[in-house]
Amino acid sequence: MRKENVIFAFLAILSLSACSPKVTTTLIKAKAPLGPGEEIAVLQPEDAQPEDAVPLKAIRAIGPEYLPLLEEVKKEAMDAGANVVKITDYFSPDIASSRHRIAALAYCPGDADSLRIPQIQLAEVLNVKKETGSLYAAINGGAAYLTAKIPDNLGNVEKTHAKNMKFSFTYGAEVSYFFGESAGIGVRFHNFHTSDEMPMSAVINGSIREGYLKDQIDIWFVGPILKGRLLTPSRKQAFLFNYSFGIAGETDRAEILSVPGIAKGFTLGHMFELGYDFRVSRNFSVGAGLYYLLGTIRDVDIYDGAGNSQHIALSQDNFENVGHVGLSIGLRYNL
Repeated sequence: MRKENVIFAFLAILSLSACSPKVTTTLIKAKAPLGPGEEIAVLQPEDAQPEDAVPLKAIRAIGPEYLPLLEEVKKEAMDAGANVVKITDYFSPDIASSRHRIAALAYCPGDADSLRIPQIQLAEVLNVKKETGSLYAAINGGAAYLTAKIPDNLGNVEKTHAKNMKFSFTYGAEVSYFFGESAGIGVRFHNFHTSDEMPMSAVINGSIREGYLKDQIDIWFVGPILKGRLLTPSRKQAFLFNYSFGIAGETDRAEILSVPGIAKGFTLGHMFELGYDFRVSRNFSVGAGLYYLLGTIRDVDIYDGAGNSQHIALSQDNFENVGHVGLSIGLRYNL
């Protein structure tokens, strides 16, 4: 045989083996196989586990086509003597794998009719993950650190006050929609809250006045989010790459020596995030994210306690940097 023919035959064998379904099983309990003409019922993932049923075999199957693969799963279940097979997981081709993946358990109930098991048509067997997309919602909480530099011209009290507000807590939420498995779009809200008060004194009109320096600051962000997602082969873990652009704002409720005031400013903000999700159930995951919010406010509106307001354009040296870097953890819902 010529060398070229040997190579061609070898490649053909490799091609056939790569395309054929691969089924692995774990026998739990032996039972006589079903006879000719006997039917096997297939349950969807959301269906309840058969009551009083005995598990006979665990089945995992991988293949290029869904319907032939399902037939292989049913055959394995019937060979084990089962008349019920429950699909526990199904994953369609995606970025993690180009093949269909099925995990199932084969059962043998004492009386299949008493279980009222639906004889589902083959094309309706599984609650297949919709290729058109899926909903993703998240709530988060965490901590962040302000990246703005503290001005050198501040007094000792003001510097200490600013340092005390550098590190604080955050919270937020998002709702997104994934087109397939790897890309999505949505909207997010994020808020950084910090506060501090310190005793201070100042000379006003020739006399010393004592009181407190107080600030309650909220730095918030709202806008669309672009998401990229990489799923591991097990589908229980996901790595996320998020970018958001929208409106960032700061609200400072201040009080200086018993004189209240509010300062508000807005700007265009950008938010970058690397995330990690771990699935704990079919629909819920826990996750964490490391993010960086960028934004610089160039003008503010000042409101005094009497209801008067004033718009102030800040000089470049006094631009307000609302940027912060943070770590969040939270709960995710996937539908």
